[in-house]
Amino acid sequence: PINLLTMPISTAEKNRRKRERKKKQREEEAKKQQQQKEETTKDDDDVEIEYVTEVSTDASNTGLPPSNEHMAELEQVMQRYQEKAIVSLVSDDDDADAEAPKKKKNADSDDDDSDDDDDEEDDEAMQMSKRKWREMVRPSVSELKRRVQRPDLVDAHDVTADNPDFLIELKSVDGTVPVPRHWGRKRKYLQGKRGYEKPPFQL
Repeated sequence: PINLLTMPISTAEKNRRKRERKKKQREEEAKKQQQQKEETTKDDDDVEIEYVTEVSTDASNTGLPPSNEHMAELEQVMQRYQEKAIVSLVSDDDDADAEAPKKKKNADSDDDDSDDDDDEEDDEAMQMSKRKWREMVRPSVSELKRRVQRPDLVDAHDVTADNPDFLIELKSVDGTVPVPRHWGRKRKYLQGKRGYEKPPFQL
């Protein structure tokens, strides 16, 4: 009779057993990490932070002399920043809300799945991503040229700026140096002239 306990183990068998042990260890670590994540998410779900922006348009706080013209400008600027803050907070909440239904998908029956998909498509149509909102609000080149004082300074890429009107205003200030045209090109400056020898000057 052959004793299986005293029989030497082949290297292939040793490697297989080692792989199985490592696989079990990885599974145990993954379970531990998942439990820790669940515990932290439970703690995080309990706390809800609401950001409230406060607008103070007192002339004493601004350091400007109290005049109606300055106050009107200040109110416009503050209102613009408030709108941006509100949009960013809303978009963050929308992203969180959009992720929640994806995690809670149930595969109970085909009918339920199709209804869930229809509901999600409707929600996505109602919500708008930041990128789509920016593209919708972005002015066209012709529109930007119409509303600035120096339309000759407007370039095609100026409409993608955060505040295109202010950018053109900065460009129109005396003493400003325009950015070289090769800033947006993939090829390095004068790369095409490599190996080109300038012919000697002839009289």
